[in-house]
Amino acid sequence: MPSTDVRRAQPADYAGIVLLWSRSLYTALPDLRGRFSSDHFLTRLNEVEAGSGDIWVIEDAGVISGFATVKSRLIRNLFIVPERQGQGLGTRMLDHLKRHYGAPLFVQTLDVHWRARAFYGKTGFEWFAQRPSGFEGLTDVIYRWDGPSGSQTPD
Repeated sequence: MPSTDVRRAQPADYAGIVLLWSRSLYTALPDLRGRFSSDHFLTRLNEVEAGSGDIWVIEDAGVISGFATVKSRLIRNLFIVPERQGQGLGTRMLDHLKRHYGAPLFVQTLDVHWRARAFYGKTGFEWFAQRPSGFEGLTDVIYRWDGPSGSQTPD
């Protein structure tokens, strides 16, 4: 695999993240296609940043191939470009976030996003809760990671 690097996103990355986010979301969940404009995704990124959240990107050979948003130990979004899914980039991002934030760490996804749910289960997260989603008529599922041995201390 070419060299990959996880780093904090910069405002100059946002336009690329918006395209990646919409393409990845609509590929995974085509029934949502067209429900949101590019402005919606950009507004969400700005809200994360303004609310003391973190935006991370994973670069693969200098190209942003994925991103995650985290606020208050909750990973709200983690998306990898469709053509690079299944190649370890999502796991690498999660490993970085686990090291950075420590346990406990939470992740949310839509209940209908079966690939994401399977991925989080394989990477050590366990079902924790569910709640109504911001997507009308859908439910968010929240998973929790308590560390490899119950460790509660971040790096």
